[in-house]
Amino acid sequence: MAKKKHEQLIRDFFRFMDARDSDQMGALLTDDIVTVAPGGPPYGGTYEGKEAVLGTMKVHEAADQQLFPEGLLTNVNRILEAGDNVVVEWSNVVKLGGKEHTVYGGSFIKVAEGKISFIQDYFDTTEVASLLMSDNEKLVRKFWDAIDKYDYDSLAEVLADDLVWRFPGEPPIGGLFEGKEAFINAMRVQEPMEKAAFPGGSKTNILNFLDTEDGIAVDWKCVSRKADGTEVVYDGLTTLQIRGGKIVAGQDYLDLAPILELF
Repeated sequence: MAKKKHEQLIRDFFRFMDARDSDQMGALLTDDIVTVAPGGPPYGGTYEGKEAVLGTMKVHEAADQQLFPEGLLTNVNRILEAGDNVVVEWSNVVKLGGKEHTVYGGSFIKVAEGKISFIQDYFDTTEVASLLMSDNEKLVRKFWDAIDKYDYDSLAEVLADDLVWRFPGEPPIGGLFEGKEAFINAMRVQEPMEKAAFPGGSKTNILNFLDTEDGIAVDWKCVSRKADGTEVVYDGLTTLQIRGGKIVAGQDYLDLAPILELF
């Protein structure tokens, strides 16, 4: 098969990008290049002009060293070419904790006069975020996902048998729950009330996650939808203790008054 017109340019670009060789990479870019990638910093965003694009490489290099100290390698898996428009299917292989993980993506690239003038990257930012999460954060996110979905089997998997949980207010909404079964039973009692008030469901978004030697703190916001589509938003703070991969204690802090008005 004949070599594609822009194949060497593309492969050199990815090779120099992996090496963070800004001089060599800069020689392959037009002065007015535009790059677009999903998500926010350090890897996402829109950058216009060679200087801005090369500047992001220094940011990427610092981020790579911090996030992927065991290494990151980009493989060019396939190149599709039509005139000066090129699509590249690629994969990033990263090492974390001695294990290799692969993230797949694609790039739409435009070439002008033998240089790259535009790059639009496509990849799953949630997959990248998951790679960077600690085991504790994954556990906590699984807990809230199970709460939102009333998934009691998944909830039981993340809670210790001797769980102690305190929620503001009085039963059946609040109080002190001792033991995993007591906590799950309280969730079962709340489920029909919550579904009646919010038939559109609820979604808890974690705004800030603090994992410290003294415990874990989660700053969150919950968005619930009433029958008419109206959103009810309330937020809170939860502190947790984790032992042996299970949540053993939790304390919620939030204002129940606006929530109780809906039941």
